[in-house]
Amino acid sequence: MSGVWRWFAAGLLAVGCAVAGVFVASLVQPRDQATPQAKPVIVAVTTTATARPSASPAPVVSAPGLNLSEHSIDDPTSVWVVVNKLRPLDPLEFSPDDLTNLSVPGGGQLTSEAAKALTKMYAAARDDGAGFGASTAYRSYNFQKGLFAQYVASDGVTKAETFSARAGFSEHQTGLALDIYDLSAGCGLKKCFADTKAGKWLVKHAADYGFIERYQDGQTDITGYKWEPWHWRYVGVDLAQYMRDQDIATLEEVFDLPAAPDYD
Repeated sequence: MSGVWRWFAAGLLAVGCAVAGVFVASLVQPRDQATPQAKPVIVAVTTTATARPSASPAPVVSAPGLNLSEHSIDDPTSVWVVVNKLRPLDPLEFSPDDLTNLSVPGGGQLTSEAAKALTKMYAAARDDGAGFGASTAYRSYNFQKGLFAQYVASDGVTKAETFSARAGFSEHQTGLALDIYDLSAGCGLKKCFADTKAGKWLVKHAADYGFIERYQDGQTDITGYKWEPWHWRYVGVDLAQYMRDQDIATLEEVFDLPAAPDYD
């Protein structure tokens, strides 16, 4: 081989070794010196300024407030007085001093405030074709004593106490409660009253006039009395509407009082 060709071959050999050296070096390069890779995609779906905005939070609706200490639940002259088998009237022979004759069919008496509210409620019910009458309203201590004795004589004490109160323990004695019957359905003080026009109307509208259904269905373990859809109690518009709106069935529950299924 001539000198030129030997020089040319030596050059090619040197270039080839250099290229091979680079290639081998790249194969054995340590991991921590490798070209950094892109971060995992998971980072892109974390909460960032570019994430899809979440829906607006639902507004928080607070329950209407009511000062439950506004009226006494012990004073027999209070519209909020709670009378049950554990809470007798004080004095036991209490009688309201402002009894007013009712201007509704059946008559009777309630306190002045309750009577005015009943008159308005009766007019509204009558205009809606759901007229009603009052079977009994205020009862004196002595009247209730005689009535309870009659029930005991006919039904026995245990049964009588499921639908009638002892004297001094009756809501009727407060002048704030009355029994109502439907004028057209021929259903007096019976469970069928709940299915009459008057019964249905009262459930829907009575709270707007300050009345509550005092002894509701399924509440005997709390009130001590069987279901009486005809027995309505005046407590004032504020409390009546509060109990309806909050779905509170009894006065015992709204005032956080012990259940009163039996006498002490």
